[in-house]
Amino acid sequence: MSINILHTADLHLRDSQFGRLDRGRDFTRALFQLVDIAVKNDCEYILAAGDILHTKRPSSQNIMDLMEMNRRLLDKGIKMLCIAGNHDECDPNWISLIEQEAIKQSGTTAIEDITNKIVNIPLRYSLANHITVYGAPFPDMHPDDFRAQAHTWPEADILLYHGGVKEFSFYPMGDKALSIDDLPYTRYQVIALGDIHVCKYCNRDGCLIGYPGPIEYCSANEGPGKSCTILRFEEKSGKLLKLKEDRDIVALRTRRVIQREIQTESDMNTLLEDIRAQKAEKPIIRVWYDPSINDVFTRIAAIADPCECIIRVEPRGSGTVRKVSNDDVNTSTSLKPSDFVSDFFSSDESLYKVAISCCNAETKPGVVIDKYIEEQLSTYYHDKQF
Repeated sequence: MSINILHTADLHLRDSQFGRLDRGRDFTRALFQLVDIAVKNDCEYILAAGDILHTKRPSSQNIMDLMEMNRRLLDKGIKMLCIAGNHDECDPNWISLIEQEAIKQSGTTAIEDITNKIVNIPLRYSLANHITVYGAPFPDMHPDDFRAQAHTWPEADILLYHGGVKEFSFYPMGDKALSIDDLPYTRYQVIALGDIHVCKYCNRDGCLIGYPGPIEYCSANEGPGKSCTILRFEEKSGKLLKLKEDRDIVALRTRRVIQREIQTESDMNTLLEDIRAQKAEKPIIRVWYDPSINDVFTRIAAIADPCECIIRVEPRGSGTVRKVSNDDVNTSTSLKPSDFVSDFFSSDESLYKVAISCCNAETKPGVVIDKYIEEQLSTYYHDKQF
């Protein structure tokens, strides 16, 4: 007998991205795809390792989408066990509130918050055998404190944890970075992680450790492809459920991403050819270009309809494309916090300069933000007066 479990993380449900509401719908479609993938792969459980929501203050639409997800899961007889991440961790937890509302409406729920809980996943057709899952709380602590706390967590077959582990990271993580050696891998068969947006796993002393990757495009720094992972357990000697060596990385159907740094006219022509070949798929097009290249947005928009495709272009110097593959996630060690600002603000936005200033270690962010607010209010009242 065996059981299949889907591992996902970093769903980042939101209303919009790049100022586009259709991107919010893309994230919702990716969420619902998890149900289809679970059904196709005969998964009875989905483990979601944090950042289900992109913000601690989700919209009513985000909550309605999760309620619809709960309904679809109930229809298929699938449970979704969740923990919070750094984006959506709050008190009370939104997942627990959705769980309570679902029970109030229909008497049961498929989505469950398992933070600080042990959950038994029974083996189908067997009352004597099960898999145990422990949902770790989001810690945000120094590795020394993490090791001390993790030692007190109960043993289980699977640890569900949201946090960065530096061996998987493609950016510098600072003094709070955990390493694989900090993880309590001797006490679990699987440590199912969330937080770092890359699909990568490793095996440490018989424990599978890794990230499934996000389900949608979140930033320029991610590994290629959006995916989830199917974990397969089988019964051994009629007593134990052991993780099988074979696991499936399942790709989600998402928009293609065309992401380039354009330095020459030849680069630009190659980009336009690629866009022409893929425009029917309504891709996300992100371009960093040398200022000597003229009319970049106009030339792209002449091929790809800006109403259907996502087009974001920025002059080089406002940010750089950081290409990351699953095989070399440890190579980008020279990145600084300021390198990520362009993922959130265009260089012509006033908040871009504020964010860059806040990345300076000698800057006091509160002072910078107060000054920005003061300038905005002054401009507002000046315009209103005249």
